[in-house]
Amino acid sequence: MTSNPDPLRSVGAALSNWSMVELQLANLFSAAADMRSQRNAYAHFDTIISFDTRLAICDRLMSLEEVDEIESTMWTVLSAKLSKSYKKRHELAHFSARHDDDGETCIGITPFNTWSKFAAGTDKILTILDIQERAKKFIDLHMAVGWFSVQAFSRHAGSPPQVQPEPALVPQLRALAIQRIEAKKRPGSQPQS
Repeated sequence: MTSNPDPLRSVGAALSNWSMVELQLANLFSAAADMRSQRNAYAHFDTIISFDTRLAICDRLMSLEEVDEIESTMWTVLSAKLSKSYKKRHELAHFSARHDDDGETCIGITPFNTWSKFAAGTDKILTILDIQERAKKFIDLHMAVGWFSVQAFSRHAGSPPQVQPEPALVPQLRALAIQRIEAKKRPGSQPQS
């Protein structure tokens, strides 16, 4: 007998992956804030509850980093992805389970469910595949933020840049950054997202 994958377990795994994103942001803060004590840096960061505020602080610190235009733009692109993904994380954290017609099997989740949406048939359903796709994207984000953290730690330690394998998202960020920079140089053109 083959059991169907459980969307609720997938939600738990995806939210756990998101927690890794936030832990990597704390690492980035610790590196870029350049405090004498990492413990103090983490204590400061941990008192900030709002993800938007945490990201804004990291954005400001990254704007002060002495990096080239490409890496600076890469962070800007990643920050936008983080902000957008945080909204996707909220859909996973605030939902109702959606069951099949017989009410026996959970087939997905409905984010921010309301009676009005249900009655109008406008409620959105995330399937297990949708949830698993988000979980993977959260891993990609956490790996990319980790890459930026290692780079910042190296800069602040006075070490040469770390030669480390680049997570899959980093080359994509670089390509997008280069496109944006080139687009800015062309008169009358709009950068692509």
